[in-house]
Amino acid sequence: MPNTDNFVTCYRHPTFSRQQNLQVGTVSVLLTRLCNANKDTRIRFALVQPNGHVFNYFEGTANQILGDNRTLNGRAGTTLVFDRVELFVQPSFVDYLRSGWQLSLVAAIDYTASNGEPSSSNSLHFCAPG
Repeated sequence: MPNTDNFVTCYRHPTFSRQQNLQVGTVSVLLTRLCNANKDTRIRFALVQPNGHVFNYFEGTANQILGDNRTLNGRAGTTLVFDRVELFVQPSFVDYLRSGWQLSLVAAIDYTASNGEPSSSNSLHFCAPG
């Protein structure tokens, strides 16, 4: 059985047994956590016993799972079937800037006397020397 030390655990099902049709409910995993947002990166889904022994594993890519073939093959004729897979895109702040959105920044400084003398430690404009 291959070494799983090079893989990051993204999800661990609370129970595992050798039943024939192990079914896992809805699981949400960020694409960046699953494959660093690279849909062609190999992903391994492993069935690991409580003692750490890898019972079986399935390998594929996010593109395979998101495509028409949502089945990955394991050892001894076993299969892992993804019933429903959804990809939600959540753009980052940098994505908005790269797409052409513009950012405006307005700054203001209030110099009114009601803020107090700048040399007083109770003033809103006090700056400690140093």
